[in-house]
Amino acid sequence: MKMKKMKHGIMLVTMLAGALAVNVASAQVYAGATIGKFHWTENCQGGVRCSNANSGYKVFAGYTTGSVFSIEASYADLGKMAASASANSAVGSSGEKIRSMDLAGVLRARLGSELMAFAKLGVASVKTPVSSANTNGLVSSESSLVPVGGIGVTVNFTKELSARAELETRKVKFAGGKESVTNVSIGMQYSF
Repeated sequence: MKMKKMKHGIMLVTMLAGALAVNVASAQVYAGATIGKFHWTENCQGGVRCSNANSGYKVFAGYTTGSVFSIEASYADLGKMAASASANSAVGSSGEKIRSMDLAGVLRARLGSELMAFAKLGVASVKTPVSSANTNGLVSSESSLVPVGGIGVTVNFTKELSARAELETRKVKFAGGKESVTNVSIGMQYSF
């Protein structure tokens, strides 16, 4: 009886390993990078000047199972939100450089033989360093988990190499409130 259970266990493990091998064989890993413009919704008023559009970059990697769904992780430098003001001959300025680590599910749809559209939804861990002007030069930071979403297209040049364009948005804690950061970026993607 014990031997029979052991044979059934070995057979079950062998079948699961075979199913996993078939799934991995059809899976595809991809990686890439994009550059683009990041726009903040922060509106400055009352003699304060803001720079709310910055250049930034993103690197990403994904794992595709089949042709419709993938999981994608990315790291993005969202640029720096800078504000400056002057009063009575004194000039003050502050700025925050934002970085984001994202994990998202991606759904794709083929639009033609070489064109693919995608939509993604996930969560971002956004870290906002806040520079202080004190003498010891300490820098504090604020981290938050926020939703991230986006849409885009890829155009295949070869089976492995694609161009990628996308629009993403996420909420970021800034100056005691939440601001939207939207980016439009283009780049390349390579499938292994």
